[in-house]
Amino acid sequence: MNRKTRKKNWKNLKGLAEERWNRLTGRELDRIEGNYDRFISKLQEKYGMSRLEAERELDESRAALQPEAGLMT
Repeated sequence: MNRKTRKKNWKNLKGLAEERWNRLTGRELDRIEGNYDRFISKLQEKYGMSRLEAERELDESRAALQPEAGLMT
């Protein structure tokens, strides 16, 4: 997947994240920059989730945006 497509996909997920996880600020999402591990860590920090819970929620959100694949690196 090329960089342009990855960037577009991140924008879509970022929009969804702003709605679903409103404790995350725009600045925090900008710092995540589509990085899966950073996103998981931030969900754990802000919502007190276990890593498994955070991964499950994020994966479900990513799947909701399908058929676009490879939303995060």
